[in-house]
Amino acid sequence: MPSYCALAILGLLAGSGMYSGQLPPDSSVRQRADVLPVQQRENATLNAQLLDVKVKNHPDGIHVVLELSVRFTVRNNLKRTLFVIPEALKIVGIRLAETSDTRSEPYLLERVRLPSFEQPELLRITDHRSTEVKPVLPGGQWELKTDFQLNLNRHEKQSSPPTVIRRHADSVEVAYEVREAGLEGLRKLDAVWCQFEIRFWPHNMEEEGNHLQNRWAKHGSLLRRSLTSSPVRLNLKK
Repeated sequence: MPSYCALAILGLLAGSGMYSGQLPPDSSVRQRADVLPVQQRENATLNAQLLDVKVKNHPDGIHVVLELSVRFTVRNNLKRTLFVIPEALKIVGIRLAETSDTRSEPYLLERVRLPSFEQPELLRITDHRSTEVKPVLPGGQWELKTDFQLNLNRHEKQSSPPTVIRRHADSVEVAYEVREAGLEGLRKLDAVWCQFEIRFWPHNMEEEGNHLQNRWAKHGSLLRRSLTSSPVRLNLKK
């Protein structure tokens, strides 16, 4: 994807009040909107497994409900505990491709949703020993089950990125790619692979996250950014 597209996306997000950060001069194109392959920078990995896929017809399009299990694993050589707050966790993006090679572009579809509302209920969490906080030791794992709804057109849709394809009171959904694959086109492919982008702390509660991190620094680190899951094969032929 060309760099001007990444800059345009950040401009769109900044204009909506969703993203106000600046990228360093040597950032790669992939460093848009806090989305990076997990291998490049993180102290933990996400492995996704699809448990069930349901395709439902709706007047506004096709709703694909993905039930999944995600395993969060901290690197063995990390010298500190990572704190995860499940209540803050959200799936904010999905990527579809014809190959499991995560470096492959262009994607069939890539979307991200950055919720623009704060979660005041998180402010009551002050102690890292709280039952609402999951400490994950180096080499340790934590697993969660959740679901994600992907809305598709029946047929392929052409657009010029970045395109705001749906606007809600609590979020803005952005399609990054020129080509948005429809359900019928996806079903004709030999394979479709998907990845999930999971945000572990609200992007617009950075100050509160920094406060918790400073408070818990002697005991570990609060996980506050996004991680990208491993690719998982998606069967839409049923």
